This record gives sequence, C-alpha cells and structure tokens, in this order.
Amino acid sequence: MSKGFVFGGKDGAEGAGVDCCTANAGKNEVYKVLCELECARLVEMNLPAGQGDEPHDHPIHHMYVIQGGKLKEELSGNEMDLPDHQAIIMPAGNHKIRNIGETDVKIVFVEPYANGTQNELKCELILPQTVAPTMYKTLAEDETWSVYTMEMEPGCEDPPHSHLDHFVYVLEGDGVTIYPGEQKSDVKKEVPFAFGAAFPVPAGPHCVQNTGTTKCKALVFEVKPEAKPEAKVEAKPEIVPEMKPEAEPEAKPEAKVETKPAAEPEVKPEVAQKTEPEVKPVKKKKSGICTLL
Repeated sequence: MSKGFVFGGKDGAEGAGVDCCTANAGKNEVYKVLCELECARLVEMNLPAGQGDEPHDHPIHHMYVIQGGKLKEELSGNEMDLPDHQAIIMPAGNHKIRNIGETDVKIVFVEPYANGTQNELKCELILPQTVAPTMYKTLAEDETWSVYTMEMEPGCEDPPHSHLDHFVYVLEGDGVTIYPGEQKSDVKKEVPFAFGAAFPVPAGPHCVQNTGTTKCKALVFEVKPEAKPEAKVEAKPEIVPEMKPEAEPEAKPEAKVETKPAAEPEVKPEVAQKTEPEVKPVKKKKSGICTLL
C-alpha cells in the first residue's frame, strides 16, 4: 500500500506535491526521517544559519522547535521568529524556507500518511497525562495527534498506563527501563537515552522508570483514536395502524310505553235537591173594630 500524503499545495504551485525529504535529498540531510510507524513518520529538520531549502509540500504536521531562530518563507516573503521549546500545529501547504537568523534551527515533526493504519490497542486506553499529570504535560493537540513531554527524576516511575501509536524523541537523560503490560512485572526492557535518539512505539500498555543518573526528558508525538464511521440506522417503514371502521352503536328497540286510555271522569248523577215551598207571609186583614174606632 502506498504511503502518500494529503498535501496542501495547489496544482502548479512551486514545490506542490513533493515531500520535504524528496525535494531536499541533495541538501546534506536538511530533512531526515528518524523513524516510522504504519500511520506516520518522524522527521528532523536541521537548517544552518544562512541556508535555505528547496520548495516542497507538507500535509498537516505537528512540530516541536528544539532550537529556534529567525526564518523567512521565500515564496510569500513572510518572516517568523521561532522560540525554543515550542509546539506548533502547521497547516498543509507548500513553502520554501531560509534561515535568516544567526543560529542554526532544529525542528522535529510528525507527518501522517494518507493511507496509514494504526496498531490495535488491546486494552483500555489510560493516558499517562491522566495517571501522572506532574510528569506528562500536553503542549499542543488537535483531533488527530497530541504533542507532550515526559519529565522524570532519577529513581522515579509512573503508574501503569497505555498508549496508542507514538514516537519518542529524547531531549535529556541517560537511561530508562520499560515494564510492558497492564501491571508491572519482572519483565523489563532497558532503553539507553541520549539527546536526539528517537523511537517508534506501537500501541500498548507499560510503565516507565528512570533508571539513569540524571533527569530524563522526552518529547512524545501520539496519534489520537481513529474516528469510527457512524453506524447507519436503517429506517424502518412507519407502521400505520389499521383504521377499523367505527362500529355503529347497536340500535336498541325503543321501549314501548303502554298507553292507557284516558279515564273518563265519573259522572255522578245529580242529587235532586228538595226545594222547600216558598212561605209567603199571610196578610192580616184589618178588623172592622179598629176601623170604627
């Protein structure tokens, strides 16, 4: 499988589509690949004062300035001052760099492969920044890579933790011991440390002890978990409930009201009232005596 890059230079632009190592192959190792994993490569740039490189292109890359200086991007004319010990996430694009300062510039950076694959982590991801925050400090990160440092005094060790694929670049120290596995055991691997040494480390669990004589300091470039495509939820057809016709209420027979014939009022025979004969007063006849008197 081809390990290409997702470059940022536009078609036809100077240096577009040509990686830094290929474009500067004859420039006395201005750009040098230190180590590789299936997902990316770690590159070191050494640009002496007064020297420039050839036009070239980059994917998005995560870099750390070991020794800074003053640089000029000759295609645009822009100048920049890079301080020592600074982590920077650089966008994809083509450029041509010249060191216009008085000091040599040393930068280390990681370039991801377009078709690269990550090694599988077969345990829980427990980041060292979580279990040993005083020893591990994140300097820069995005959704694809993180850049952080490890600092450990002689005799100290960190708790068991795990990593995804990562690169280690030694800044200080003379030796550490690695104990692989989810828990510390008698199995160990001694790793000599020296400034500029670089190691590709596949995903896995371990703990680290500084078994050297001086403080150790290392730079770590670690890939982030691959984004998993969202599972497509199959849309099921909406089930329309069957509409049953409403049952017409059963007509109940009307209760027949028995009509009784209206009772005719009872006609009682009139009782003939007895009429008493009218008593007329009897007129008294005047006697003749009175008349004579």
